[in-house]
Amino acid sequence: GALCPNSSALQDVRNCNENACTVYHWQTGPWGPCTEDPNARAPNSTGEDLTSCSTGVQTRKVICVRVNVGQVPPKK
Repeated sequence: GALCPNSSALQDVRNCNENACTVYHWQTGPWGPCTEDPNARAPNSTGEDLTSCSTGVQTRKVICVRVNVGQVPPKK
């Protein structure tokens, strides 16, 4: 019979997953002012609860952005 072909002749290569990956990232806005939370008082270093020492909250806008498309609408 005929000789077997070399191993490179037996290899078959093709491209796969040629679609570009969708890239997302978070876009954040600036922090808002600190608003005091009157219901959450923080104890001082001695463990005493002082009315002059309280905690607060800050908020900022965060949106999901798809690269080259824009803001992703929130799901309802």
